[in-house]
Amino acid sequence: TVTYGGSKTTTNSAGAASLTATGGGTESVLASAPNAIRDSASVCGYPAGDPTVCGLAAPPGPGMSPGVAPEPAAVCRDLGSGSATRSSVASLPPSDANYRRIQWYARVTMQRVAAMTAWLDAGIEPGDICGGTFGQAAFVSGVTLADGGPGGRASPPSPRSFALKSPPAPKSGTGAPASPALARSTRAISIEALKRTNALAARVRGGLTGGDLRAGSIGARELANGVRVEAASSAAKSVEASRAPETSPTQVTSFTPSPGSAARDLRVARASLVRSSELFRDLRHGLGPGAFAPASVGTDSLSGSVRP
Repeated sequence: TVTYGGSKTTTNSAGAASLTATGGGTESVLASAPNAIRDSASVCGYPAGDPTVCGLAAPPGPGMSPGVAPEPAAVCRDLGSGSATRSSVASLPPSDANYRRIQWYARVTMQRVAAMTAWLDAGIEPGDICGGTFGQAAFVSGVTLADGGPGGRASPPSPRSFALKSPPAPKSGTGAPASPALARSTRAISIEALKRTNALAARVRGGLTGGDLRAGSIGARELANGVRVEAASSAAKSVEASRAPETSPTQVTSFTPSPGSAARDLRVARASLVRSSELFRDLRHGLGPGAFAPASVGTDSLSGSVRP
């Protein structure tokens, strides 16, 4: 089932569906299927003649060649909130098969969080950053920006690829009740996956610093539109690279699996998977202003092309 705005339809045998936009602006597209993880994306449509609704440049004005297409502005994706739609599952048979599936969801999340963490720790490059991301507020004292530069309305970001490997598909399991050991380990990894996802989200959504950037990453494209670097002291260093907040180890005491506990563990595993999917999608669309902490970027992050 595919939902777009107020419309809903079902895919054909080839998995394709068509829906018509009903207005301008950004709408969510949601795809769902039984026994599957829901996925979503955002698309932007605009009325004929007004591409500015979607952050694109206005059409050519009087005196401009009608054959010249408007140059798109570098549009940064807003970072998601990290909130996940709550699962409505209230009861689930505590079978061996169900607990193996829940544990697999959590393992997929753990793999994804590890890949995103390694991606950040390798050093953020210019291509990972949206044009126009860094204004005066992003820089530490000693770096001064002024009006008059070309600014970052160049190409949109082209982030590096991720070394992402999903764990093997879960064993099919049986319809027999899960063992207490399997239930206990599943709960532990599900909670751990959610904690690590939330910690990474805290780092990515406003917690990145100039120390996360590779040296010289900020050029004219990355500076806010229409500004230039007027002064940059060599002593104005970037704030130390960010790290995800520390979390305490997950400990689960013995318990007897029940329909209620199985449903609770499923909700936790699904929440971690959905939130990690949101984070992964955000990073693949480039890092914008909302990802970096204010007053954290120093002279060492500036390229030679923009230093005064």
